Amino acid sequence: MLSNSGIFSSSYNIHSKSIREPLLWSHYGDSHKGVCLIYNIPEEYILGNSMAGVPVKYGKNSLTNFFIKWSKSKQTLTNHDFIDELVKKYLSIKDVSWKYENEYRLIKSDSGEFEFDKSFLKYVCYGLNTPLENREQVNALLIDDGYKVEKWEMVRTKSDFGIQERKI
Repeated sequence: MLSNSGIFSSSYNIHSKSIREPLLWSHYGDSHKGVCLIYNIPEEYILGNSMAGVPVKYGKNSLTNFFIKWSKSKQTLTNHDFIDELVKKYLSIKDVSWKYENEYRLIKSDSGEFEFDKSFLKYVCYGLNTPLENREQVNALLIDDGYKVEKWEMVRTKSDFGIQERKI
């Protein structure tokens, strides 16, 4: 079951602090040289494509706590239902140290590529160190493929080592 699953993983809620998280840009944005694509994916799309949309839950010993909870539960489950619950839990938990990711996952029972409608892409945000030639390439791709998006760039804040987005 797990070996065939497909997972699309991202940070979610643009109004959260995710886009301003330097660790995300360092780890996943090629040391601030990358590009962040910001989508607004309607729930109808998720449901219509047989996906589960789940926020990741962060905690200590989440899987162990799951087994303890179920061992004490009076609820009777078939083996199939228990395995379904275990898979959902397994695919939607992480240690609390990863909480800064503010992660959301789209999970499908089958793997492989799928496409989002162009209208789902709302913003493109360039990292602090995204080279000009990469920005130009991304801008050309957006124009050539007919995307209509806002463009942002990350800039340093004045008071500390933080970063924030600025519309360009």
